Order: sequence, then structure tokens, then C-alpha cells
Amino acid sequence: MNDNKVNITINDVLHSVDEGRMLIEITDELGIYIPRFCYHE
Repeated sequence: MNDNKVNITINDVLHSVDEGRMLIEITDELGIYIPRFCYHE
């Protein structure tokens, strides 16, 4: 993936993650639950 890192704060905790990654992927890996609803026709 990308060598660049960005800092994001989730629930008052700072995380350094690869730039360009999807937030939902990151939270899944970190074990942080984010409710989601997907609709496909």
C-alpha cells in the first residue's frame, strides 16, 4: 500500500494509518464497531 501515514482520532484515541485506506477497513482491523447499512439493487 502507500508509505505515507496519516493520523486519525477515533473515540479520543489517535491512530497512525496508511493514507488512502477506507475508514471502514481500518476500524474493522482495530476492532472498532461502526454501524453500517448497505443497499444494493
